[in-house]
Amino acid sequence: MSNGARIMGERIKKIGSHLSKSWKLIGICIIVIALSYFALFHHYRQYGTNNLVYVIESLILDIKVRNRGVDQSRTKVGILAIDEKSLGQFGRWPFSRRYYAQAFDNLKKLGVKWIGFDAVWAEKEKTLLEDARQEYIDMNRRNFKAKIKMIDRMTQTSPSDQIFVEGIKRFGQIVMGFFYFGTKHETKLNLGKNPPYKGLEQMLTSEISAFDMPEGYSLKDYALKRGWGIVANTPYHAAASEYFGFFSNDADDDAINRWVTLVSNIDGKIMPSLSLKIAAEYLNSEIFIVFD
Repeated sequence: MSNGARIMGERIKKIGSHLSKSWKLIGICIIVIALSYFALFHHYRQYGTNNLVYVIESLILDIKVRNRGVDQSRTKVGILAIDEKSLGQFGRWPFSRRYYAQAFDNLKKLGVKWIGFDAVWAEKEKTLLEDARQEYIDMNRRNFKAKIKMIDRMTQTSPSDQIFVEGIKRFGQIVMGFFYFGTKHETKLNLGKNPPYKGLEQMLTSEISAFDMPEGYSLKDYALKRGWGIVANTPYHAAASEYFGFFSNDADDDAINRWVTLVSNIDGKIMPSLSLKIAAEYLNSEIFIVFD
């Protein structure tokens, strides 16, 4: 046997001796690596559930946000909110929708470019007696039938709703909101036997159709947030705009909102969130999705 072969043989024996002494440590390392990979695969298959990786990731994110403090970034976004002062001024809740039309006009005068409405007008506003007050005052024997017909039309569509819709059309650049239910159970509980996607057809002007998806894949292959049912605006209100976005947001299992849902699968259609749609329209940019 040559000297090189002898030396190689001694090294192999030495390595084998070390391995036999360290087999327990090696076994533990293999188990730890296998469990780590299992946890990661489980995490990315069921993203958003309370698995170990997600819990650790969430805790680290909470610490980072707390240490960051208040975000001092400059922004061009403002919030028009309803507070105690508003209730004191207008008296009753919900407010008559005519006031929103007035707000649209005032915001336009202030230079506001886009408005996002995080509310759903799923029902018509009921006509108040005060809306028809002048018709009753002006009613006499000669115009009795005409006034009754006019009041009847007002009960079908209230003057406040008409003013509200006209205000949306006048402003022009308003993104109307809707929300979705994240589970079949929640959908059934809230909508019963009603069509789960009623009103979606009227909002498809905002569907995201620009995306890049690998060949052989489809939308169902991705863990996109899914809406099993929606609550949308009435056809009358929806017809006033061509811009739509959902304002549903999915909290973590500990009821904290750490992430923003930007797009969702609504009956096989990719729909944008209210904030994403407003940003895209303000920047005059098309929303484009890359599926990896």
